Amino acid sequence: MKNTLVFLVFFGIVKAEAQSSVAETADSLYTIGNYKQAINGYAKIGSQKSWLQIARAYHNIGNYKKAVIQYENIIKSDTSSQIARFELGKLYLKVKQVEKAY
Repeated sequence: MKNTLVFLVFFGIVKAEAQSSVAETADSLYTIGNYKQAINGYAKIGSQKSWLQIARAYHNIGNYKKAVIQYENIIKSDTSSQIARFELGKLYLKVKQVEKAY
């Protein structure tokens, strides 16, 4: 039992550090404008924050259709995500879908 607990704690720490380094790498790629590789990095993480960054990266690339889909999926999974709602509203205005922006 003790060995199992030690293994689980160790595995949890290793996994957390791996996600942290992937997030840092993806953030660095996003910052320098390498959005496609940043999207791949964020996709490995699978957190709410990474989904938002994926939507932002699609928006920055100019792939508004995928950005809208990503924002809508974020809002479906977390209805209280005000940042995603705001950014989706701005994107709707940009792509001339005013009725959806409200």
